[in-house]
Amino acid sequence: MLAKVLGKINQQDHRAELYIYSGNALTEEMRKALEVSGTSFFMGSVPAGEISRLQEDADILVHAEGLDKRTQIDVRQSFSTKLVDYFKMSRPILAIGTKNIASIEHLAENQCAIIADSENELYEKLLAFFDDHKKLNALAVNAYNCGRKFHDKSIMKKMLKDDMLQLCEGLNESLTN
Repeated sequence: MLAKVLGKINQQDHRAELYIYSGNALTEEMRKALEVSGTSFFMGSVPAGEISRLQEDADILVHAEGLDKRTQIDVRQSFSTKLVDYFKMSRPILAIGTKNIASIEHLAENQCAIIADSENELYEKLLAFFDDHKKLNALAVNAYNCGRKFHDKSIMKKMLKDDMLQLCEGLNESLTN
């Protein structure tokens, strides 16, 4: 869907390119859907050590969840660790998925991503953001702040420790009563 929308946008004026990195083998049908001439490119796999550099070089990072009902049910309470990596990069995030999925909901609540769940919405939002670099910069700042607030390792450890202490205190109280 994203490759198709970017192809449509680029027909008017070449504004964006999509580079897709994955170690997964593609069928010919998948390759045709992902590779739009002059717009989207399947790059294959890269060494793990190069991922951070690629993310730092990106103008926008993409997070996509499946839009079919089965996938929505499967991932509705999951959260991709890839997003935590994205927050560290302080880059705008483009998230494709429905708002009933935990990761998309989290991005929406923290205003740190362009979010769309249909081709038309994606087209309209991308055009709006491409024309407003201040909005893209604000998303990048919000993404970084979201990462610091909710996904910093030391904060997460403290939250876990506090939760465990609270649980132990509650357990201790119930045993003494």
